[in-house]
Amino acid sequence: MREQVSVTGMVLKASPVGEYDRRLVILTCERGKITAFARGARRPGNSLMACSGPFVFGKFTLYEGKESYTLAGAEVTNYFREIASDMEAACYGSYFLEFADYYGRENVEAVDILKLLYQSLRALLKESIPNRLVKPVFELKLMQLNGEYREQPLGRIS
Repeated sequence: MREQVSVTGMVLKASPVGEYDRRLVILTCERGKITAFARGARRPGNSLMACSGPFVFGKFTLYEGKESYTLAGAEVTNYFREIASDMEAACYGSYFLEFADYYGRENVEAVDILKLLYQSLRALLKESIPNRLVKPVFELKLMQLNGEYREQPLGRIS
């Protein structure tokens, strides 16, 4: 029997597979970026339908396979539905998911990246913070977390 694991994460990508299944890319705190299959998630009335879309954040219950996981269920904390109703926020949010997918690595803890992604999506929903400001903050912080950007110390002025 396969081992059941529970991880906290966010769905970065969801794509159709076969007639009723979905292939998910999930960024998790514990295991980094993983691939999971949601069997029957595209079938109307299936319990996995709601938790197998992009932007879904929560605790996912999975069965571990050799090369991928099978989604058994999820306890969703946030769907980020408001992002879908705002075209600009949806564009920025999708970009953030793609960027996190690019930098996400398998079997490497992604606690900081996941926190950054979650808080950046929340910032997109705040009218008091311009989206054009959220984007560069997200990019620079994500690059810094991955060791590609280092703040330069100020030089001495003579």
